[in-house]
Amino acid sequence: MQAALLNHSCVPNCAVVFGGGGGWEGWSSVSLLLLRDIGVEEELLACYVDAAAPLRERAEALHAMHGFVCCCERCGVQRAAARAERALRR
Repeated sequence: MQAALLNHSCVPNCAVVFGGGGGWEGWSSVSLLLLRDIGVEEELLACYVDAAAPLRERAEALHAMHGFVCCCERCGVQRAAARAERALRR
């Protein structure tokens, strides 16, 4: 398994753990920490940014560092809630 093959989700089912230390060059190992039970055919998903950050911060970081807009369920629900809140204010 190569960590570079993990896709992103703001609701990850695993986390990448680097061992060794000393910056990028010093990492001697990469491990996956499962965050919950994962089905046999289920895709492994890691969060590329701070999953605890608010939607706007996650979206800005993903766009700046990876050049994409997240379309995971969590982001979709949070965007819909923000749109509904703005509509109620009008």
